[in-house]
Amino acid sequence: MLSVTLTPLSLGVTISGTEDDLMDLHEAISDILPEDDDGIDIEFTRGLKYDLRKAWNGKRTVETKKLPIIENSSIHVPQKIYSVEVLLPSLICQIHILLCYVDYFYLKREISLKLIEHLNQELIYKIEEKSPDAAQFYVNWLENNAPFSANYLFLHVDLINSEYIKLRGERIDYLEDVIESLTEGSESYNITSILVENAAERLECDKNDVYFDAINSVYDQLDKGEHLW
Repeated sequence: MLSVTLTPLSLGVTISGTEDDLMDLHEAISDILPEDDDGIDIEFTRGLKYDLRKAWNGKRTVETKKLPIIENSSIHVPQKIYSVEVLLPSLICQIHILLCYVDYFYLKREISLKLIEHLNQELIYKIEEKSPDAAQFYVNWLENNAPFSANYLFLHVDLINSEYIKLRGERIDYLEDVIESLTEGSESYNITSILVENAAERLECDKNDVYFDAINSVYDQLDKGEHLW
């Protein structure tokens, strides 16, 4: 069974399962996202598929656990469990995008929606264990936040990720502000939009080609273990 846990300081979410579990979630994402669409939101959400694929290929964390041979069985056999850590702001956006596409597209497999709903519900439970208020805020945001527009700047998610990474201590205390900041049209989003527009004008390039070196610097620090998950 797919497992979802918050990292110790709530920087991200650890998604764990057998190879079949992760492959099923990967296939569910493929089922939900339009095949012939290369929109920025689609590409962003496909990043979760990439992480899952890397995990079951053994490129992330692998451990062996004794699990029931079938559900509720008293017979346990060793199985490899693959895990991948995903930054919480990114996963929140990816789940939002997937649930929005479910409302507009025909699913080839009924299980696809159930898997995404399971992923989301497990995330809600884990947030609720640490902060019931943050969990309720997240639920309300999912229910009331409109789909991201075709012009949504996903560079903004990277900026939010980088600021979230730099926080010290238990990050769940900041989650409501982070979720609000991800909203298109929020004060934080509008500031990012102005920065990107100014940079694009100065560099004479498209807004989607703008990137900030400071973001990569923070990601590099995280990879080196300079920030705690």
